[in-house]
Amino acid sequence: MTRQIPLDEWPLGLEMEALQLTLAPAELARRAGVTFARDHDSLDDFDAAVIDLGEGRSFGLQHHLNAPHPGTVVLLEAGNDEGVRDVVRVLKLKRQEITWAAPQLVRAVERAFAGRKAKGLADALIATAATTAAVAATVKLGMTAGMRGSKKASRSGGRKTSG
Repeated sequence: MTRQIPLDEWPLGLEMEALQLTLAPAELARRAGVTFARDHDSLDDFDAAVIDLGEGRSFGLQHHLNAPHPGTVVLLEAGNDEGVRDVVRVLKLKRQEITWAAPQLVRAVERAFAGRKAKGLADALIATAATTAAVAATVKLGMTAGMRGSKKASRSGGRKTSG
């Protein structure tokens, strides 16, 4: 069960900067229903949220207001590679919305999108096959019409005939 917990209940160990997202807190709120709270640390004021997935799994989201880059940082517990999959699922992320991953999590990011890539590739192949079939039918139709025109031309001694 996914639920949001208050910032003052931030889980111990949830401190590794794991991913950088292109999405601002407002977009994450709209897309996934996450509510951010304002707080501050030694760097700056920030908006943050903690998502508790149950069974000891959680992740944090943080955006410092004066950060030099837009977007939101995802925080995980160190060694929580599977947390990447949870983040992608809960936030409904697209691959291009992750601009950076901690080096030890790069493969976890690719695994999180592996099923989507295969489905996307299958959809692309189906669309390509349908387009190819449509082009082939059009070419065949055009060739058939062209052959009728050439038969008329051969019967008239090479002169074009009307109708």
